[in-house]
Formats: sequence, C-alpha cells, structure tokens
Amino acid sequence: MFKHLFCGILLISTFCFFACSDPNGDDDLQDGATKTITAGGTSIEVVYVAPGKFTMGVEGITVVEDDELQVNLRDVTLTKGFWISKYPITQSQYEAVMDTNPARYFDRIDNKNHPVERVTWYNASGFAQKVGGRLPTEAEWEFAARGGSKSKKFTYSGSNNIDDVAWYFLNLPDTTSGSEGRSTQPVGKKLPNELGIYDMSGNVWEWVNDWWSDFGTAAVTDPKGPAVGDKRVIKGGCWWFKHERYNRVGSRFNDEPDASWLNYGFRIVFDVRWSGFSEHLP
Repeated sequence: MFKHLFCGILLISTFCFFACSDPNGDDDLQDGATKTITAGGTSIEVVYVAPGKFTMGVEGITVVEDDELQVNLRDVTLTKGFWISKYPITQSQYEAVMDTNPARYFDRIDNKNHPVERVTWYNASGFAQKVGGRLPTEAEWEFAARGGSKSKKFTYSGSNNIDDVAWYFLNLPDTTSGSEGRSTQPVGKKLPNELGIYDMSGNVWEWVNDWWSDFGTAAVTDPKGPAVGDKRVIKGGCWWFKHERYNRVGSRFNDEPDASWLNYGFRIVFDVRWSGFSEHLP
C-alpha cells in the first residue's frame, strides 16, 4: 500500500514539475528579459514585460490632422506578463512568413530591416497568428511603450527628447542631401526605452487588437476594448507627421481595419505559457 502511495505521489510530483514549471525560465522573469523566438520561417527578438500598474492616456486633446481625439487618463492593472517584439515587424520577417512584401519602401537600402508597412489590421493579425502570437491590446502596448514597471514617465518611449528615440518628419534624412529621403527608417537605430524596446515612438503607427472607443476615467484591469466596432486602434505616431505630439506614448488614433497606408505597421506579443515557453514554435 505504502509502495503504491509513494509511487502515486512521485508521479504527481513529476507531472507538476513538467506541467507547472518552465524549463526556459518563464516562471521567474524580470522586466526586460530577452529571447529569440523562431517561428513561421523567421526569428523574432522579444522582450518580457512583467505585470504591473500604470496610468494610461494623455491629458487634453490629441489632434491628428483635422481630427480632435479626446484622450482621458485612467489607472490600469495588467495581471499577466507577456513577451513583445523588440522592434516593429520588419519587411524581411513579414515576407518570410507571408510570402509577400506589401511595403511601399521595398526599394530602400537595407529595406529588409525597415518596418513593414502598407499592412491592414487583418494582415497584421494574420501574421501574428501564423507565428503563434497575437496583436497586443492597447493597454499592453502602452504599458510596454512606457517602460513597464521600469518607467521613468517619459513623454516619448524612452526619452523626453524625441530625437533620441523616434523617427518623425523633422529628423528624417532630406531627399536633397542625396540620401534615401523621408520614409521609414531601419529599426533599432534610435535609443531603446527602459525595457530595451525600440521604435515605439515614431517610424510607423502600430496596429493593436482593440476596437476603437473613447475610454473613461474609471480604473480597469486587463482591458481589451469593446467587443465590436468600426475602427481599430493604432499607436505610436509615425515618420509622416511634423508634430511631435503624435509620438507621445499615450497618444492614440484609429482607422478601418482594412486600411493600409505607407506609415502603418505593427509588432506582436506572445503569451507566457504554463508548460514552458518554447523558443521554437511550429
């Protein structure tokens, strides 16, 4: 009897070790931990964002071209950590997975390291699904852009000086100088934010998963946006605009999910898995 009991306990203990622990270290991760995930024929560098709390949004009016978008402030709690791509998804990564490159700036020197653009929300979501990930929620995206629990409350993602961390119209190479001219720029050429994530201000707007809505001021936990809508949220600003304010970490805009402009890109997230997060996904 005792022999059978001992064997049963040993079997349960062994199961719990393999099912509940993470041999790749996901059980005891710190903000800013990194790894490379190979999936769908490409490799994606990712950064870990631990659970935490932050104040989401910006005060006052955010003006994008002729639209005035009210952005409130609200306290947000995220109860689950996640991995987010260190850079916007590049043209080379997108082409490896999707067998096509929709980018307008495919002809740039080092174009493979430029963020892919001219992608719809559906394109971005489709890519994420093919590599075993998903698009971030707006709250996840903004928490990562602010530096997670390491945040120093910068205006832009990683600095109060936009030129340190973001490509936007006024600091791009000029076509008259013999350079490639004003367009997207290779990822990772500016400074990272507090978590070591690049280009979350400027370069390309980034699709997130949420349907657009005006959010209130009440505190929320793990918000995912409305269940239905007409437009999806985009974040981060882009190279196209001359005004710095569009690149603030709390700024937000929206567009129809089938829109594809030469300043629309994305990055993806991966959930932490109970049974261990494989660095090589099918």
